[in-house]
Amino acid sequence: MTMGPTGTGARVTRARSPRNTLIRTWAPRSGPAARIYVFPHAGAGALAVRGLAAAAPEWMEIVALRLPGRESRLRERPLTDLDEAVTTVADTVLATDDGTCPAFWFGACAGSVLAFETATRLAGAGRAAGIVVSSRSAPHIAVAGAPEDDEATVKELVALGGIRPELVASPEALKLLLPAVTADQRLVDGYRRPARAGTDLPILALHGVDDPLLGAGDMRAWGTHTTSTTRVARIPGGHFLLDDSPQALAAEMAEFTLSVTRSAHP
Repeated sequence: MTMGPTGTGARVTRARSPRNTLIRTWAPRSGPAARIYVFPHAGAGALAVRGLAAAAPEWMEIVALRLPGRESRLRERPLTDLDEAVTTVADTVLATDDGTCPAFWFGACAGSVLAFETATRLAGAGRAAGIVVSSRSAPHIAVAGAPEDDEATVKELVALGGIRPELVASPEALKLLLPAVTADQRLVDGYRRPARAGTDLPILALHGVDDPLLGAGDMRAWGTHTTSTTRVARIPGGHFLLDDSPQALAAEMAEFTLSVTRSAHP
């Protein structure tokens, strides 16, 4: 029986989740020692998380959070209210996560806001042990607003390396992609928190060495928002680390979750 970092060998089998639901578990683990809930970058769905799941160690389960308006949920109305999105995810996790292993929350880019807010809400229910953020400055630092229109959105995605050239050349593909991107950007547009601790969860803040928007100082500032520890790490890649560096992301998350769970169970 495989032993995880918490020292438990309990086995809990979780079925692969249906394609059209909020939760999509890639490679479900038997008795995982840590479960990572992942909010991908704006407009992305569960497929953006597949590389991270493939790179994760056997004891760590990766769960993608697929909001409405993308992939098999394409016909559903995208969410544009942050509180509604957080409530939807929190309620679903409370109903489906049995709490048998520590839950961690990871957000990429705009998803960092959702990860931070959801983890903060669920900490008291025992469904949050730590937070991982990437490619997003701390909540008290002003962030540029969402692009004004689709043309500006595409231009920004191209500049940051967040869209494949063949999609830019396809009006049909853009018509499917852009509503979710725009909705996610509006979801966090204007999001701010004062520079004071809002959680007691440890934070891992990651940014790409080639990210043109962020530096170490932007990520260190996340430490203002927790009474616990904050670790900052630079990894290879640009702004979209789920695409650029899934192996490096998985390695950093594994080290972080091991550290947190060992501290909780010395």
